[in-house]
Amino acid sequence: MSSKPFDKALHLEPKASRTFAALLLALHIIAGLSVAVVIPVIGFTLLLFIPVLVYSGYYYFRKCILLSANSSVIKISQSTDGDWSLILHDQSKHYVDLCDDSYVHPLLVILNFKIEGSSYRRISLPLFRDALGEEAHRQLRCRLRLSKPAEPEKLLRR
Repeated sequence: MSSKPFDKALHLEPKASRTFAALLLALHIIAGLSVAVVIPVIGFTLLLFIPVLVYSGYYYFRKCILLSANSSVIKISQSTDGDWSLILHDQSKHYVDLCDDSYVHPLLVILNFKIEGSSYRRISLPLFRDALGEEAHRQLRCRLRLSKPAEPEKLLRR
């Protein structure tokens, strides 16, 4: 019997997600409309909000959809021992710890990582099903569910 939690290492390469792109665009349009309608601003002040919204949309579209920003995650790996590593667009490799507040759903997985050696730096990585492909997304969800420790309340009920 093997002492390793998994038989095979997991290597994922996220790609552009149309679902995430549509949600990101909708979010920025709603934010722009709410600024224009809800906040009573006068001409020149409204012109200051527009570049902020446009830059925010550009930054997150470049980082999360195009994966071309230096801080974009282009590869995710989990070893057979359960250790995680990320490779960013600038080819830097970071060893990370998966946080307990990661979210798993059939349509969306949100991975929250804490960079080893840093007490404050975290990386959140939303992965829609179309960003990984259905089989890779399923494997990731299975891994995350299997690697989570059972909650103490559930153990006491058995």
